[in-house]
Amino acid sequence: MELKEKIKNLPTSPGVYLMKDSSGHIIYVGKSKKLKNRVSSYFQHSKNRLGKVEKLVKHIKDFDFILTDTEFEALMLECKLIKEIQPMYNRMMKTTKAYNYIVFRWKKGIYHMEIANEMDKDDVHYYFGPFTSKGTVENVINGIKAFYKMDCSQEKWSQGPCLNYSIGKCMGICFDPIAKEAHQQIIHRLIALLNKKSNSVLEEMSTK
Repeated sequence: MELKEKIKNLPTSPGVYLMKDSSGHIIYVGKSKKLKNRVSSYFQHSKNRLGKVEKLVKHIKDFDFILTDTEFEALMLECKLIKEIQPMYNRMMKTTKAYNYIVFRWKKGIYHMEIANEMDKDDVHYYFGPFTSKGTVENVINGIKAFYKMDCSQEKWSQGPCLNYSIGKCMGICFDPIAKEAHQQIIHRLIALLNKKSNSVLEEMSTK
């Protein structure tokens, strides 16, 4: 099947795409919320496209794709495949700040979920990644914080609630020991999700 026909038949759902050269080798792995739109963009003329991308496009002779239920799952799968396959163009296009990590930092008696541009090998905190899209990672973290009311605006333990508690963004981890323990349980479930040991967080968010 010709590339144009193959692209035409792509679904507009989330997934991962694997670009191949004339020898059938995977030279680039990417993810998208809408596979058809993203893959077709590689074959549309653009004056603003980077030289490295132009070079990649010239070597694309075929592609495969894997569908996922959500963009977050596509992000996780993309990370896993890049690590396993180490495609040539993923390495060539990588810059210092091109990849991002989700990190769980232990600060003042509680874990905080953050984004880091690089991984410190001497750091004892939990790191997950690398992920290619900072915007997607930020959306994931903000979405989880909003869903579980984990967005506390107070940096340390206090006798009273923070401002975000009053507007329903914080469950009370700044002043309530029970909420603090609930927060820690959610963090452990998120770590289990990123370690591919449990999907309970995704299932709970999907159901609600």
